[in-house]
Amino acid sequence: MFVAFLERLRLLRSLQSAYRSKHSTETAVLKITSDVFRAADRGEVSLLCMLVLSAAFDTVDHDILFDRLRQSFGVQGLALTWIESFLRDRTQSVSIAGDQSVEMTLTCGVPQGSVLGPILFLLYCADVIVIAQRCGLEVHSYADDTKHCTSMQTPQQLTTRYSGWSPALRKSVSGCAPTV
Repeated sequence: MFVAFLERLRLLRSLQSAYRSKHSTETAVLKITSDVFRAADRGEVSLLCMLVLSAAFDTVDHDILFDRLRQSFGVQGLALTWIESFLRDRTQSVSIAGDQSVEMTLTCGVPQGSVLGPILFLLYCADVIVIAQRCGLEVHSYADDTKHCTSMQTPQQLTTRYSGWSPALRKSVSGCAPTV
């Protein structure tokens, strides 16, 4: 019902696949390959940059998530209280060979095995797509992976466009460009 509400109001990004009907891994792969094939048909070379968040579900800050739910998605009242009660006061401990650690209260993270956790993660990360678009970047996301694909006439144009990036990334792009 929560996802239906978000989709009815068009609050979920169309370029965000995962955890929703008709937005699968296949959707994500088709989007990227289609972009690359269209560029190849135009005689252009493509560069695919991938941002992969490690332990992504574990890093969702609850307070930031609650602020985003209120401000960006209009979640309030009983619905927000319900989501807060779902995440607040969760504890975690570790057991190894019968030895149990002390319980720690979690202030970050959403449960991955739940129905609601992945949707909350998508809402938490929705601004990544908005920020990329404001910077003139076309991106597509699947769960915790964001892909940026760009195409230009020559490898040198790609290298020039991304020359302001980190030295390691710039070296990687320059090293790949001649073989594209």
